[in-house]
Amino acid sequence: MFSWSCYFDISGQIVRNDPISKKVTVSGVAIGDFEEASVRDALRSQPLKWRDTSFESANQVLDVILGFKLPCAVFHSTRRTQSGEKAWSTFWEMGDSFHSIMASIEKGKVGFVKPGTILRYLLFGKCSALLNALLIEHDKSPQVLGSNGRSILRMNWVFDTDIQGDENQETYDEMWRHWGLTSRLPQVLNISPLIGAINFSTEENDSLLLLPDYLAGCFHWSKEMGTKATFCQSEIEDLKSKLVQGNGPLFREYKMEFSEKYPLKIKDNRIVRSD
Repeated sequence: MFSWSCYFDISGQIVRNDPISKKVTVSGVAIGDFEEASVRDALRSQPLKWRDTSFESANQVLDVILGFKLPCAVFHSTRRTQSGEKAWSTFWEMGDSFHSIMASIEKGKVGFVKPGTILRYLLFGKCSALLNALLIEHDKSPQVLGSNGRSILRMNWVFDTDIQGDENQETYDEMWRHWGLTSRLPQVLNISPLIGAINFSTEENDSLLLLPDYLAGCFHWSKEMGTKATFCQSEIEDLKSKLVQGNGPLFREYKMEFSEKYPLKIKDNRIVRSD
């Protein structure tokens, strides 16, 4: 059965105080299972991550995305306004408080409720939703029908190890499998999501993660952050334009001012979702 493998990476610091960029960028690239080996082979000569690469090498990596016409998405969570900064600070305050209470109750590690970990869960989720919508909107998945007559969207996910630790990764795995069972896609679009493998890796262990690594790095850059050591400003803008124009409808970029609320709280000695 045909399946998509979707690769995700994050650029930017997920820390309480980041006075420079005031944004986090997440990117995702989808590869059909019949093309994975060919795409991996095309990246064989590109061992360097974005932070260490040259303009020439970056061009070659983007050429792989364009050459194989790979659907890709970029999501920015920004804090450009006072409300965004306030929401960011409140998220961390509530998260730190909740984590402290949980650690005291459980008498052990509960890293999966730390605000930084929850933010990574949420941001990867935002980008994956954007990428899934792109696949569905442009009919990039073959119309394989299940026994119930619904189209099947079978997906595997590979996330960079921004989410670290077995317990944190297992929690995120469970969250996605819960989504697969409770998604409203069957009711709204007559599509059944089928969750395959969910893995966490690095560019050194899986070269296909270089694609979202370069994509996130390139689109995360902004003028106020200064020039990348091996690039000039115009070169980075050229890379962005090349991908946007070359991939056309198979590229989606979305910016959202941060407004998330820390999702958990304790009420009447029970853990409940925040209002």
